[in-house]
Amino acid sequence: MKKNISFLLTLALIGIVGVVALFGYGVYRYGSVAALTSRVQSELASLTPNEPVVVPTFVPEVEVNAADFAAELDLAPATILPTPVVVRGTDTPMPLPTVESEPTLAATQAATETPTPTLEPTATPVPIYTPALSFVNLTGYQHNWQTWNNCGPATIATYLSYLNKRVTQEETASQLKPNEKDKNVRVEEIVSYVESRFPDLIVTPLMNGSPETLRILLSNDFPVMLQTWLEEDPDDGMGHYRFLTGYDAETSEWIVSDSYVSTGVTSPYSGIRVDHQKFIDHWLVFDNIFILIYEPEEAELVQAIIGEELDPEINHAKALLDYSERLQVDDKNPFVWHTMGDLLLQDGRYEQAAQAYDQARGIGLPWRMFWYSFGIFETYAAVGRYDDLIELADATIDSGGPGEEIHYWKGVAHRALGDEAAAQKSFRDALWWNPTHQPSLTALNG
Repeated sequence: MKKNISFLLTLALIGIVGVVALFGYGVYRYGSVAALTSRVQSELASLTPNEPVVVPTFVPEVEVNAADFAAELDLAPATILPTPVVVRGTDTPMPLPTVESEPTLAATQAATETPTPTLEPTATPVPIYTPALSFVNLTGYQHNWQTWNNCGPATIATYLSYLNKRVTQEETASQLKPNEKDKNVRVEEIVSYVESRFPDLIVTPLMNGSPETLRILLSNDFPVMLQTWLEEDPDDGMGHYRFLTGYDAETSEWIVSDSYVSTGVTSPYSGIRVDHQKFIDHWLVFDNIFILIYEPEEAELVQAIIGEELDPEINHAKALLDYSERLQVDDKNPFVWHTMGDLLLQDGRYEQAAQAYDQARGIGLPWRMFWYSFGIFETYAAVGRYDDLIELADATIDSGGPGEEIHYWKGVAHRALGDEAAAQKSFRDALWWNPTHQPSLTALNG
């Protein structure tokens, strides 16, 4: 009898130790007891039958002709000349295009005269870069597994470790998302954080990126941070950040350091592989945007690779032209229309931006889309569609959508409609998510 009791007590002790160990690991893995609780609740919810996702009852019924829409934009072709570069293995700069003109009388006369020999100036050294290789997998970074809802802070910490800047995701999160329940960090917030925390680095966000540009950057030891979509289960996608470290041209795969996905992980950690087409489709969701961080002494090399699109205005103009052309062949793609909305909003073309966003919604966007993308709220406010804004904001919040941005724009709409009490509540809700959100502070306090 005593032996049985002793055996049972031993089993109970082992069980208790196991539970404590599991709990401790969970707190370590997700950063806090509250975050672990959220993870457990999420897993339990996934075991129950899915309830219908709350969506706006108003979905624009529009049918915009892509060709007419693009023609109305009246975009002039972008004149972007490539930067002359020397490719490794050569010693001759690639020539820039030249524009021929009719010869003038003076030029004709000059051509008939014997020129006076002159010394040619010594060519300014031109940065060199390696063309895209067939395989790249960069190393030298510290991979971070994210705590709960922390892919942005975890990924930027991983990126900074590649540049020998050692920070923890706890530190980055404290600056990027003071409220751990916040599920989104905007690209602008990441850029601002890096600029203020590490002024010795150059941080550049670029949209309208291409696979070829990524391959050349990686081939020259420049990894990048991507905002992309992650959808491991059908109709359950979410916004996500990834640290792009390589690619394999032979297998048509990209290699990323992913703070969340563990499928395909090897030891030691060397990234996971993502099918090329899935990579491209999911990157399109967020305007093909990427963040590039580099040292000042590498600026010439980056300029040689990226060219004039390092200029934000040229990057924007080229993106607007490229996406308007893409509409001609891919007008049923909601993300192309959504990106057009983002670009037109930046241009201050609010009516056309609203058309583009409406078309994207009419075709069909993922139900979590507006957890991460807020341009549509600003656009609806700009064109006076306050009721539509509030309805979309409420549906996004009811579906679990986080963040100060949605509450702020909801407050703007309530104030425009004359409901000051509702407006102030929305601004206070925004500040609950982020106490430093300046637009909400200004709106609430004047």
